[in-house]
Amino acid sequence: MEEVRALQDVGRFDASIAKLDEVLALDPDLPEANYRLGLALVQTGEPSRAVWPLQKAAAASGYEISAGVLLASTHFQTRNFDEAVRAADAVLAADPERQAAMRIRANANLAARRPEAALADTELLVELFPSDYGVRALHATVLGELGRLDEAEREHEALKRMGEESGDPALASRACLAPAIFANDVVGDAAKAATLYDECAARNPTDTVVLNHLVGYFDSTGNAERGTSLWRDAVAAKPDRLELHRGLAERLQAQGEGDEAKSVLRAAIDRFDSAPAWSMLAAFHRLRGEPEPALEAIERVLALSEEDEERMRFIQADVLIDLGEFERAEEIADELSQPVYAKLLRGRIHLLRGEPAEALAEFEQGIRAWPNNAAARFLAGVAARDLGDTERAISEFREAVRANNAETDAALELARIHLRRGAFQQAVTASSMALRGRGGALQPEPYVIAARAFAALGKPDRARLSIAHLEEHGHVHEALRERMILENRFAGAERAVAVAEESGLDLASPEQRLILQQLVEIEIATGDAASAVARVDEAIARTPDDATLLTLRGAALAAAGRPDDARAAFERTLTLDADNAEARAGIAGLDAARGEMKKAIDGFDRAYALQPDEGRYGYLGAQLVLATGDVDGAIERLRRIVERHPGLAGPRNDLAWLLAERGEELDLALELAKSAQRSHASAEVLDTLGWVHFRRGEYAEAVDALGRAVSRAPDAPSLRYRFGLALRQAGEEKRAREMFESALAAGSFPEAEDARRQLSRLAGS
Repeated sequence: MEEVRALQDVGRFDASIAKLDEVLALDPDLPEANYRLGLALVQTGEPSRAVWPLQKAAAASGYEISAGVLLASTHFQTRNFDEAVRAADAVLAADPERQAAMRIRANANLAARRPEAALADTELLVELFPSDYGVRALHATVLGELGRLDEAEREHEALKRMGEESGDPALASRACLAPAIFANDVVGDAAKAATLYDECAARNPTDTVVLNHLVGYFDSTGNAERGTSLWRDAVAAKPDRLELHRGLAERLQAQGEGDEAKSVLRAAIDRFDSAPAWSMLAAFHRLRGEPEPALEAIERVLALSEEDEERMRFIQADVLIDLGEFERAEEIADELSQPVYAKLLRGRIHLLRGEPAEALAEFEQGIRAWPNNAAARFLAGVAARDLGDTERAISEFREAVRANNAETDAALELARIHLRRGAFQQAVTASSMALRGRGGALQPEPYVIAARAFAALGKPDRARLSIAHLEEHGHVHEALRERMILENRFAGAERAVAVAEESGLDLASPEQRLILQQLVEIEIATGDAASAVARVDEAIARTPDDATLLTLRGAALAAAGRPDDARAAFERTLTLDADNAEARAGIAGLDAARGEMKKAIDGFDRAYALQPDEGRYGYLGAQLVLATGDVDGAIERLRRIVERHPGLAGPRNDLAWLLAERGEELDLALELAKSAQRSHASAEVLDTLGWVHFRRGEYAEAVDALGRAVSRAPDAPSLRYRFGLALRQAGEEKRAREMFESALAAGSFPEAEDARRQLSRLAGS
């Protein structure tokens, strides 16, 4: 314990943890050891792990106050507000005027949307500590939350005066913001807020909290350059403060000025040559996906400082995994004293080796010890996603966002899943969170997801706004593609084509390949394949050996009814790129059209082997196997595809249908049908879901699903026939008769004879 105290007295909290583990192995209930372990875990960024030792310490005589306050603070930090209130209550029962406990309880009640409860504490705090700036700021916030705006405004003005009279430049800068924030965020007086913010900016602040808030305000008003200038001025005024260099670099990176951000960090290294400076550069390279320079920077950190060595060794191993050096990473994992770090590293290695089940097992153990670790939650989500457990993936990604949205791409993964499943409002929400996450506001995909989700929700104006943001951030080609997709959906193919042509871009140039591909897809889908062929031929005239263009030409020629020319285009692609999966699949499609089923199946299998991430090729092969009458073979293939590609609704739907037809594994069939419906609620998918319910004897559910299917495809006689069967079993004979009659009136369909028999039985009853 003497060693522990000495280490913690000089801030070596990470190093003290191993010593505390030794002490607690001998005496698990030692109050000081539990308190100091909780303190060390909080200080090293593991607040969730700190809760248990702090609870033990707070229950012991002599540590009710110190451990209790830290426990309340830790619960608040991890957003467990009710527990924070309970821990603060226990402290205040022992010491009714303990300011820290009252402030934590007030903040927790405020965060839990209980401002009346918070007010009781802040009023007492103001009475006891009238000159405490933090107390007065909290009280002002509570008044604003309660709608007592006149009182709140007076409190915010008083805060500004307190700061100016304090003689502390940093406090004066922060206090200046108080009435500005109130005017902007609470009252909504934009003109007054602008004046107040300008006044605060004119002080040339160097406090990072003030700078971040000012920059956020100016960004929101469309004056991003002013925010960047504030960071530049702060660095010029205080060049010996490393955190200002970090802030400027992060600002430049967020604005898409990566090279200048790197220059700022390099200049900081030249000035300081310290472990923190090199650590900043390592983080920068990791964010940009540049593991080699990140590893070099981490090695400099380790050479310059022994502080926080365990965490830096963990990061070093993590970067080695990025580089594919798994053996070196495992060696480091074996040397780490923190088992959580080792679990996370081994989990990542399993994940990259294509072993998601083993990865998830490692992550689960790590999460149990460190539940608020955003990276662990994110990786567990990836493993669950790869296993096809979409619900678990969503849960883990949500936890990662909650723990630290800025650390991972969990919000973006959520947005992708929700869009794929047809949960469009959730996709919009997640895409918005992704813009505030690790990738920042400059990444294109969240805007694309939002645009497509808004379009699916029938909100084209909102979709256009997302596309406008995409363009504003420099993604001009992506924005044009999304505009074409949107116009094709709402105004028709002619308007979509016009959007591309009105752009003034040279669509035949290699730089516009993205736009050309989208244009050709639209024209093929609308039956104007001849125009598509002409467009591709114009581009090929400039770059005749472009494999992508030749493959695109093959697809256009096939759609135009020119199979021999299409085959020649695909074969020309393969002379340039023998492993081109798309060309292999194109030829397989042509073989299938000629009735050469075995050859076509082999072609799709080869395409799938060349591009195993493209589950569509495997699915097309499975469909052809089914078309040959080999139901067992089709089921076997579909099982593999469903396992490897959980995001594809088609294979899940088909496998559910086949199992239902056989009356086998109906629990699995229902699970598959439901997950397919969540991804893509088309008439075909709803038909399958209804039929599975029917085969399970769940007739009310079958009526519901089949009724929705008929509303989406009212002209499908087979669908009406199955709806009639479900209605009859549910006791709705009149509606069942109507369905059978309307199905027969629509023309020939495979189940027509049985529909007549069903009608006859209904007439006889």
